[in-house]
Amino acid sequence: MIKGFRDFIVRGNVIDLGALVSAFITFFVTMVVLYFVFVAPMNAWRKHREEEHEEEPAGPTDTELLTEIRDLLRAQQTKD
Repeated sequence: MIKGFRDFIVRGNVIDLGALVSAFITFFVTMVVLYFVFVAPMNAWRKHREEEHEEEPAGPTDTELLTEIRDLLRAQQTKD
C-alpha cells in the first residue's frame, strides 16, 4: 500500500523517499562535522609539524665539492 506520492515500491517493498533523503542529508552532515573536527585539524597539525622540523639546507653536491677541490689544487700549483 502506497501512503503518498513520494513513496514507491521496489520488489514489493515500500520506499519512503523522504526518509531516504533525510538519511543522505544526515550522512552528509555527519561527514562534514567529522572532517572539520578530526581531519582538518590533523592536516594543519602535520603541516605545522613539518614546518618546525624542516631540514637544514643540503650541503654542496659532489660536483660542487670536486670543482672546489680542483680550483684549490690549481691555486696551489700556481703558487709553487
